[in-house]
Amino acid sequence: MSYILALDQGTTSSRAIVFDRDGALFAQPFDVTRLKTAGEPMLIASGLTTTSITNRTFSSSNRDELVYRSGELMDWPTLTWFDASGKSLGHVGSPARYGNVMLSPDGKRLAVSRTDDSAGSIHSWVVELDRGVFSRLTAGDVADTPQAISADGRVSFTSAPTGQPKDIYSKRIGSLDEPELLLESSTLKHGNSWSRDGRFILYVELNPKNANDIWVMPLSGDRRPSPYLTTQFDENFARFSPDSKWVAYYSNESGSDEIYVQPFPATGGKWKISIKGGNYPLWRRDGKEIFYMAADKLMAVEVTSGERFEAGLPKMLFDCASIRGVRGKYAVKGDGQRFLVVTRIEETGPGSFTAVLNWTADLKR
Repeated sequence: MSYILALDQGTTSSRAIVFDRDGALFAQPFDVTRLKTAGEPMLIASGLTTTSITNRTFSSSNRDELVYRSGELMDWPTLTWFDASGKSLGHVGSPARYGNVMLSPDGKRLAVSRTDDSAGSIHSWVVELDRGVFSRLTAGDVADTPQAISADGRVSFTSAPTGQPKDIYSKRIGSLDEPELLLESSTLKHGNSWSRDGRFILYVELNPKNANDIWVMPLSGDRRPSPYLTTQFDENFARFSPDSKWVAYYSNESGSDEIYVQPFPATGGKWKISIKGGNYPLWRRDGKEIFYMAADKLMAVEVTSGERFEAGLPKMLFDCASIRGVRGKYAVKGDGQRFLVVTRIEETGPGSFTAVLNWTADLKR
């Protein structure tokens, strides 16, 4: 809701508070001497444009002139490519209610969650980037959210038949087969990551006592999960390095979220990557750089991640707030030179500006 205090020319002590409520514009007489409202609010207009950016679609002068905007204005997420300096390189598809995004290792496909406007449920979609074609990964009404794409074209996703993402499935892109159940569980799970060789999946499990913990599940044998990192702190967004020898994640063990790297399998060694906060780490395809978010800034750190691990100093690439990026909703092209970011844009339907002259006349009656 927005307010303005407008002068009623009839008297210096009489003014009106103009405000919007649920898309309608009202004027409330106000006595500035007694600091009290007088009478009931008067409806001026309905069908105002609403916007999350300016939150103001009307204005008034001190000469009984008022102007307002009517028509629909939607704040939509969209998929936007940027270079490493933050320059926009174009969009993928049309604006929609997008969520998680992840690129396939070869950079040719994108998995993205999208909320269906009619049913309001979240589903997994796969985009062929060369052709711009969107296809549903799964069928049916059960909500599911994509988490990662394997090197051989399988998408892992969490399914939420009861409204909470608990079970982990996978499905090969383009396959007509039913999704394969990888892990059935009663606890909340999210943030899967495939090892490049396809032998393991990392996932984050909500522990009522320890917040989020990181687990690893082999995809052969009995597929029995085992803890990778379980502490009293919150560990999240675990991602395998391209050679599967390292895991990047963020933890609040220092009192704020920071990026860390540990060997895989865990040996007790640990390296802190970020300096002033960080979350949502992603690796460059050759394993020589880690990207992450620090507040609304996209950061990059050069690393050595072969048999040994070393990290350089973080540097900022661009400010996601300036491009209206949704925090944590981004993917990195393999060469680390292009970034797909879920941004927000405003789209306006048919609308108009209306000017009202001598609008305070009715307040004087």
